[in-house]
Amino acid sequence: MRSIYRFFCLGLFFVTACATPPPATTHAQLTFGHQAPIRLAVEKVEIARAYAPPMRAPNVEHRFPTSPMKAAERWAADRLQATGGTAIARFVILDAKVVEEKLPTTGGLGGYFTIDQSARYTAALSVSLEIIGEKGKRLAFAEAKAFRDQTVPENASVNAREDYWFRLTEALIKDFDREMETAIQAHLAGFRSAP
Repeated sequence: MRSIYRFFCLGLFFVTACATPPPATTHAQLTFGHQAPIRLAVEKVEIARAYAPPMRAPNVEHRFPTSPMKAAERWAADRLQATGGTAIARFVILDAKVVEEKLPTTGGLGGYFTIDQSARYTAALSVSLEIIGEKGKRLAFAEAKAFRDQTVPENASVNAREDYWFRLTEALIKDFDREMETAIQAHLAGFRSAP
């Protein structure tokens, strides 16, 4: 009877151990407060979403630990600073998608000895920063776009996949940061405030 009880307990232990999900990973916050603010001679900065995530395949941005949309909103909150004026700066997110593409993997016996890249994730971020004057007239604007892609191996765990996704967003927003700062300098110089 004891042996049956021990066998039952041992079996229950293994079933419980196998059913326990891996601990969730925590990712650092993507912030830009350490960078010099971009000071604009406007009354306020508004953040608007023109892009609506479809929330279905092949789009996967809604599954990301930090989506391109959230990273762009944080960028605007951290870097754009209103210093006073009559106009409004409107930061409009036009595109913030990530699309998943399944890649072919090696089948048959060779598949047991090969670790293929099973998916490619392509991210795009497009934003317009508009200066809006009285009666809603657009006085000036700057646009920036960034694109990145990342493949993920077929043996990646859920946590490892999220790490790949986080790094993809991080690289995308860094590219965007450079592009937008250059565009602001080129097209919105008349609305920049002195430090």
